[in-house]
Amino acid sequence: MTGSHWNLVAAVAVALCVATPGRAESVSPETARDLVRNGDILALHDVLSRIRPAIEGEIIAVALETDGRRFLYRIKALGRDGRYRDYRADAKDGAAVHDP
Repeated sequence: MTGSHWNLVAAVAVALCVATPGRAESVSPETARDLVRNGDILALHDVLSRIRPAIEGEIIAVALETDGRRFLYRIKALGRDGRYRDYRADAKDGAAVHDP
């Protein structure tokens, strides 16, 4: 793994432990591991390989959340223009989520 991949892993670990404001609730790292192990959601690297082409800029944080209906990976990226962008992917199939 390169240095940037380790930075992403560290950012994910921190993001998974921090509560997110709003309707979505953070998922603990232990719960995330169980969900992946049981086949309920895809591992982060699988989701990123599917959604990465749609993400503009460098990924700086990732969190696994649930809205009560499904599990979502929330991805924050810093664009080349210096602007932050938020993306969401369904953790079950890796598809981009465009809900309002």
